[in-house]
Amino acid sequence: MNCADREYRERMQIALRAAEICIFEVDLTEQRYTFFENSECIFHKSGEQILREIECYASLPQEEYQKGVTEYFSHPGDKAVVDKAFEAIGNGHSYTYEARMKAGDQEYTWCRLNVAPVMENDVPVKMVGIISNIQLTREKMDSLKTAVYQDPYTKLLTKTRLKELTDLILGEKPFAPCVMLAIDLDHFKSVNDTYGHTTGDEVLFSVAAHLKSLFRKTDIVSRFGGDEFAVLMVDCELEAAERKVRQFLSEKDNAYGVTKSVGIAARKSEDMDFESLFRKADKALYLAKRTRNTYHIFE
Repeated sequence: MNCADREYRERMQIALRAAEICIFEVDLTEQRYTFFENSECIFHKSGEQILREIECYASLPQEEYQKGVTEYFSHPGDKAVVDKAFEAIGNGHSYTYEARMKAGDQEYTWCRLNVAPVMENDVPVKMVGIISNIQLTREKMDSLKTAVYQDPYTKLLTKTRLKELTDLILGEKPFAPCVMLAIDLDHFKSVNDTYGHTTGDEVLFSVAAHLKSLFRKTDIVSRFGGDEFAVLMVDCELEAAERKVRQFLSEKDNAYGVTKSVGIAARKSEDMDFESLFRKADKALYLAKRTRNTYHIFE
């Protein structure tokens, strides 16, 4: 290697390290990884060590080879997207995807992969790939998603997430019986005014814990905002929902005597989204609040 080539390689390595990017190449005809550059930034192993560890897969039949390298590099939960990448390369197409990656016994890291075939006579003979470390980006995305989807105090789902899941379920199960419950605490403001907001938070937490323990895991329990809660009971008939609501109202869930009112709406054929179903439950809740500590079914 002459001086110019050496300088070029050094500069490339500096750039790859700064960007936390790894480059690799696979000889598809030989089923052999031939090149790994800057693998330490992601896998904490040298390219030479990785090549030695995966050399044993080269002699395997194609399906076993693909299975072996996938298990070596990828999280089991990302198998589907990795299979699509292999399929795209086999058909002569580039592919971009995200997956959790490791090298053998290492910890998983979220990565973005851009892979492309090298063609000869319209046949893919090599694959060249770039691996980018996106772990911090994914963690930030997960944190933002949690903030949007989970109430920070009660850990129940937010209204935003309840709406998304309700629309998804009602769309995927157009004929399934579902019941929406709109729940409100009676005279909750007086608790804050008399005992303080810390006590009010305790009441909200106790009601949330009661809801989580009482309803099924398939039901979607949400803190709608303030002292309002909502529950979507999936694959549930009205009679069963009514029994569950009576149990909820009869059981004390806080030490301050705060009671609850519930509006119930059973899904009809026209209720194909969250807004149409919740609107009915909210109207029933309005009527229940007139009496308090009771429930009303939308007619």
